[in-house]
Amino acid sequence: LVRCQACRAICFVAIVLAMGTPARGQAVEDVPHFPTIQAENLLGESLSIPQDLPGEVRVVFIAFRQRQQPQINTWLAVGDRLETDFPGLRYFEFPTISWPYRVMKPMIDNGMRSGIPARAARARTITLFTNVSRFVDAVGLPGTDEIATLVLDAQGRVRWWTTGPHTEEREADLRDVLSRSNIR
Repeated sequence: LVRCQACRAICFVAIVLAMGTPARGQAVEDVPHFPTIQAENLLGESLSIPQDLPGEVRVVFIAFRQRQQPQINTWLAVGDRLETDFPGLRYFEFPTISWPYRVMKPMIDNGMRSGIPARAARARTITLFTNVSRFVDAVGLPGTDEIATLVLDAQGRVRWWTTGPHTEEREADLRDVLSRSNIR
């Protein structure tokens, strides 16, 4: 039993550091799992996320608000290049919406379909209706003010993340993580 206030604080910090919580833009070894969510892509195919996602490694771009789509768009060409450079990698776009809006799913999905004519893009666009605050906590994100880019391994563990639109620095960090993962 730790009785001294300063000693308790030191113990708390040591425990938090030992837990290996994900740090923005850094790969970590002991990380949370992406929560299982039942969803459909824009082709109407039912999926259990992340288990049913193809690929050894998955890069997911997550938006929490419609106005964040331009930030997502900054990453999409990068996703195409990553799939070419790392053949075991697949990328996905996850519009993430509070579960009460599920009643509006047909209207929401039809609106997205009208802006996404390509079949491949519709297949990788998967709307997640969930408790957004629990979801954000589960994957270790700081909030919903910016989009998030996550790297998930085959077991659905969050191996790396960052927030915000594409930058050369963020892409370099992402490629470094992927290269160290021996994905080829």
